[in-house]
Amino acid sequence: MLLTPRELELLPALPAELSQHGKSCDSAAPPEATLIQAAAAIGADPAEVVRLQAKLAADEILRNRVYTLKAWDRQLAAAMPQVAVPANLELRVRQALAIAEPALEPVALNTNTTPQKYSRRRWLGGVAAGGVAAAAGYLGWLNWPRSRTLDQNEIADAGRWLDQYLREDRWNKDNFPLKEYPLPAVLRYQPLGWQSIGRELGTPAVAYDYTTNDGQRAAFFVIPQPESNLTTAVPFRPQSSTQGMCIGHWRQGPNLMVLVVEGNESRYKNFLRPDRDVPVV
Repeated sequence: MLLTPRELELLPALPAELSQHGKSCDSAAPPEATLIQAAAAIGADPAEVVRLQAKLAADEILRNRVYTLKAWDRQLAAAMPQVAVPANLELRVRQALAIAEPALEPVALNTNTTPQKYSRRRWLGGVAAGGVAAAAGYLGWLNWPRSRTLDQNEIADAGRWLDQYLREDRWNKDNFPLKEYPLPAVLRYQPLGWQSIGRELGTPAVAYDYTTNDGQRAAFFVIPQPESNLTTAVPFRPQSSTQGMCIGHWRQGPNLMVLVVEGNESRYKNFLRPDRDVPVV
């Protein structure tokens, strides 16, 4: 004898401790009354739950399977609150998929520290949700730009990136990805924010915001380019300029570094510290 899908949904209404004789372990209350109360707690028809209990009472093998299943449910419920969520998990996923950080609104914190009880139905729902998330992540991976090597013309024209790729509503003000996209010591200032431009540029990349107090626009781009043969010397003078932007670029480790500053050569130089222990040209 097997359980129907509907009977599986009703299993949470059975007593938390189901004896191997198909009766509640709580001898202080009649089993049927206990079942009716449990059915009401999950919004189920009490008659369905009573019939399910009778079905289990008539089939020892099925009853033992349900007993084992509910014991496993309790073990899982006890283990779930002990599983720590990795730090910044959502942010790291968004970085990998180049999804903009959403605007967050204040919400009331739940101060109830009592661990939740997880039923098989909730667990299955969580598994289904996880499957959907995994599928979404896979699709995002398919659409994520593969790494490519930028040519010299693209880099020399990086001044247009500020207008074409950067969006004011996408600047993140914390959780800077400095481990994956490190900033060089030669930069004089600390960035105000960062955003991923991988989709726009067609290769994984991060832009750091260096806009000054007087509104002068500047950005520093870190782009993984392991196959690049660019020089490692930091250009103290801009190598190119376009549309009022001064541009300098160099390679540091596996990354291409691109500094774009609005204004003249003097303003470009103001962002660099030639006293750092790095080659400067």
